[in-house]
Amino acid sequence: MCFGKRSAEKHTWYAMMTRCFNEKSDHYKWYGARGITVCERWKSFENFLEDMGERPQGKTLDRIDVNGNYEPDNCRWADRQAQRVNSRTKLGAKNRFKGVHARLGRFRAMITVNGKSRHLGVTDCEIEAARMYDKAAIEAWGPLATTNASMGRV
Repeated sequence: MCFGKRSAEKHTWYAMMTRCFNEKSDHYKWYGARGITVCERWKSFENFLEDMGERPQGKTLDRIDVNGNYEPDNCRWADRQAQRVNSRTKLGAKNRFKGVHARLGRFRAMITVNGKSRHLGVTDCEIEAARMYDKAAIEAWGPLATTNASMGRV
C-alpha cells in the first residue's frame, strides 16, 4: 500500500481490484461473482489515477451504471448521498420494484431520504406503487435518481 499524497486513490484502486478479482474478498460476491470487472487500462494504478484524478474530499468511487464495469465512462467521484441514490435494489421474492413492499396482496410504496422513511401510499397495483416511488425519488434527488422506470422495470 502506498502512503502519502496518493494513498486515498491507491486505497480506492486496491479495493476496486480486490472486490472484482479476489474470490476470497467478502465483497467479491457483489462484484466479481456478478461479472463486474475492471477495464484493462485500469489494471494499472497509474492509468486509473490519470483518468480519475485525485479523489475529492468526502467522495468515493462510484459506478454510474451499478451493473456496469469499472471503466472511465462509467465511474465518477461521488458523495455518500449520490451513491445511496445510485445503488442496486435488493429484491426479495415478493418485491420486484424499488421502494415497493408486498403484504397480503397489497403494495406499499416507501422511500427513505436522509435516513428518514416516508410512507407514500398503499394500492392493489404493484406498478402503481412503483410509480409512486419513482415520483418521490425524482422529487427528492432530481433526474439522476435511480427509479424503477430508469431501470426498465415499469
